[in-house]
Amino acid sequence: MRFYSLRSFFKLRFYYNLHYLWYNKSMRHLIYLIFFFSLVLPHFSYSDSIVNIIVPKISKEFLVGESLFKKNCLACHGVHGSGKKNFGPPLIHKLYESSHHGDSSFVSAIRNGVISHHWSFGDMAPVESISDDEILKVIGYIRFIQRANDIY
Repeated sequence: MRFYSLRSFFKLRFYYNLHYLWYNKSMRHLIYLIFFFSLVLPHFSYSDSIVNIIVPKISKEFLVGESLFKKNCLACHGVHGSGKKNFGPPLIHKLYESSHHGDSSFVSAIRNGVISHHWSFGDMAPVESISDDEILKVIGYIRFIQRANDIY
């Protein structure tokens, strides 16, 4: 009986495992899939955002507005209002600064909906599941994120 060092034993065991993985048909397919996705996935963007924004630490006074935004607006306007490709425009954009679209414009859009006029996403339906007080909190949150991105 030949004596093998512990190192050579693990080396043989490693090669045996590789051999098993490669010649086992289902494992070989799994290796191909892992290799394929490791090459292909990094080229896709995981973000559907239209604009890149700076997201500051959310102040306590805007946490309720953030949660209301996530509940009512995120599906179309994206994370923190950065827009969502093929769904809705970014609210953190110069078009929505307070001098062009004041708070009353936001209230009207949420209450009555909007006919598309700046973007090609289609019309915005009214949001019926939100109170006037909640609308003001959402607007406060949007303005907070806008200020962090130098949009006044």
